Amino acid sequence: MDVAKVVLDVAKVVLDVRKVVLDVAKVVLDVGKVVLDVAKVVLDVGKVVLDVAKVVLDVAKVVLDVAKVVLDVAKVVLDVAKVVLDVAKVVLDVAKVVLDVATVVLDVAKVVLDVGKVVLDVAKVVLDVAKVVLDVAKVVLDVGKVVLDVAKVVLDVAKVVLDVAKVVLDVGKVVLDVAKVVLDGAKVVLDVAKVVLDVAKVVLDVAKVVLDVGKVVLDVAKVVLDVAKVVLDVGPGMVPPEGAFPG
Repeated sequence: MDVAKVVLDVAKVVLDVRKVVLDVAKVVLDVGKVVLDVAKVVLDVGKVVLDVAKVVLDVAKVVLDVAKVVLDVAKVVLDVAKVVLDVAKVVLDVAKVVLDVATVVLDVAKVVLDVGKVVLDVAKVVLDVAKVVLDVAKVVLDVGKVVLDVAKVVLDVAKVVLDVAKVVLDVGKVVLDVAKVVLDGAKVVLDVAKVVLDVAKVVLDVAKVVLDVGKVVLDVAKVVLDVAKVVLDVGPGMVPPEGAFPG
């Protein structure tokens, strides 16, 4: 009877151990599932970060292309300003020539007036012509000044556009550098996600092993329990009745 109780107690202990092992296996399995879910979330975050990096990289390329276009426009405006400035200089030179011609005509008119009263009418006509030419020279000179002012304004605008193009180009470079940093971060997050996923797989494999051990312990407990029942069943027949051995 004592042996049967011991065997029975051992069976109970084995059963309790089996329950503990099963509980541990369930906990490890749950932990494995949680780690696997975390790995999936980290992997999704890595994919999102990678997509954001690609978008930022595309934006950087667009900004760089815009900077190049603005820079080309600035160069064209600068070339136009130079052409307008050259035209203004030519117009100003023509105005000076016309002014010189008007001065010469005015001098000739004075000479003709001094020659005699006979040619006075002719001198008056020449003088009027000289005045007209002088007025034309003044108009041409004013036009030359206006064209020169316009050329200066266009040149200033070209400088401003060129400065804007440089700023946009610098911004494009900064955005490109940011895109590279974000892309590197996305790669790191993706590598971490892969490592976490591998850890989750290992934990899941360990949970399966612990579960298998629990099943083995359960089978051993059943065998021990069966042995205990046999010992209990056989035990009473093995004890001699009281008074079987007198004296």
